[in-house]
Amino acid sequence: MKIKRILFAVTMMISLSLLTLSCRETKSTEEKVEDTIEEVGDSMEDGAEEVEDAVEDAADEVEDAVEDGVEEVEDATDDSI
Repeated sequence: MKIKRILFAVTMMISLSLLTLSCRETKSTEEKVEDTIEEVGDSMEDGAEEVEDAVEDAADEVEDAVEDGVEEVEDATDDSI
């Protein structure tokens, strides 16, 4: 009788283990496509932010160069007077 209980308990544990392993969640093709589209959208946003930062940096450099040029012209004008 005791052996039957032990065998039954072991059988139940093995069955439960197999059931939990076989019931893993799998993604459908639609879910995979949605995930890929979302990743692409995120990458595009990141790229757009990088471009925006680069444009701002370039604009700052141009502004600094113009200011330096104005100062040089003013200094040259003051020196010639």
